[in-house]
Amino acid sequence: MGRIGLLVSCAALAAMPLWGYKSGPDAGHTGAPGESNCTACHFGTVNSGAGSVRVELVGATHYTPGLRHTLRVTVTQSGASRWGFQLSARLKDTTLAAGQFSLADPLNTRMETVANGLQYVTHTETGTQAGTASPASWTVEWTAPPAGAGPVVFFVAGNAANRDGAITGDSIYTASAEFGTGDVITETKSYALPQIAFGGAADPLQGERWITELYFTNTGESQTSFTVDFYGNDGNPLPVPYAGSTTTSVPVLLAPGAMQMIQLASSSPLVQGWASVSLPSTVKGLGIFRQSINGKEGQEAMVPLSEDSKQNYVMIWDDAGFDTVMAVANPGDTAVTVNFTVRTASGNQLGTGSINLDPKKKEAFMIRERLVLPSMVGQRGAMDISISSGKVALLGLKFGKAAFTSMMPIEK
Repeated sequence: MGRIGLLVSCAALAAMPLWGYKSGPDAGHTGAPGESNCTACHFGTVNSGAGSVRVELVGATHYTPGLRHTLRVTVTQSGASRWGFQLSARLKDTTLAAGQFSLADPLNTRMETVANGLQYVTHTETGTQAGTASPASWTVEWTAPPAGAGPVVFFVAGNAANRDGAITGDSIYTASAEFGTGDVITETKSYALPQIAFGGAADPLQGERWITELYFTNTGESQTSFTVDFYGNDGNPLPVPYAGSTTTSVPVLLAPGAMQMIQLASSSPLVQGWASVSLPSTVKGLGIFRQSINGKEGQEAMVPLSEDSKQNYVMIWDDAGFDTVMAVANPGDTAVTVNFTVRTASGNQLGTGSINLDPKKKEAFMIRERLVLPSMVGQRGAMDISISSGKVALLGLKFGKAAFTSMMPIEK
């Protein structure tokens, strides 16, 4: 990398002035296997200084096949005041080019492609950033290879120069960085929406109707897929209306940044159940219930999905002019006993109770009626909920005449 970045053959250096190569080295000096690095023309031992060079994907820990990503190269060295680099990409354990570079900043970077298709990005003369204190950095655009290409390794060499016009006294560094595709991320968690309702209510005089919506968004940088399964209160797969037909499960495919809504709406009599889904860590979900009565504008309440691996909760309840309703689902494969301890706002115990749930079954009930605690009327307080083994998913709804809102349990 010449007086900075004079990465050319030393024979060429002998024939031309050093300043003729401020625009970057010839290809093949990234320190990749079988290649040289900046020490080919800058005296010194590579990686012997106190600085470094690194290459990173901006805002990502893996690449998405076929998509464009931003790369950042950074060189650090205390006291240096002129800088250079060279970067290339290869499929892991090969000499094959990986993806395609493009210049995000042609004023400070340039690119060269050699006969075997390998591309090299390096600095321009302006890109040596003369007089700039540590660190120095450059950005490059890179389009990832198609799916199935496997891990990609970026090789980079950096020059932290002292700006004295000589080929001595500069610090040379090399590094590599390996990135895989997003599909290697397999961590998932199981969630449930313990209540779904669609269709008309049991009382036709009210004209009450329900719609349930589930929303999912992909916050990651890779396409991801999962399936939402629906169950009835009896634990059997529940047919739900979706996309003009009925199904007991809905597949979801989300591109990076995308969102999908699953709306369950019907003119049939009221149907209730619950939903189960295993989500990648990059996907977030929530449920919305919509109630309409006698043609009035619908009332809505939002609830987050319940992580179904928890065993201890506390939930606020309010029966002071309201009705507090709870839905409890057993997403596991073994029966569970759910225990309740109901306390007033001052912490005094009102009573206890329990319900038994077989695998995949769900109950929805008004708390004071199901636990036979009429003393809850006119009061509000908190309730401890626990199971000794297995798992359970919960949510609460507070009703007041035509309006309602969610009362979500809190993990203890």
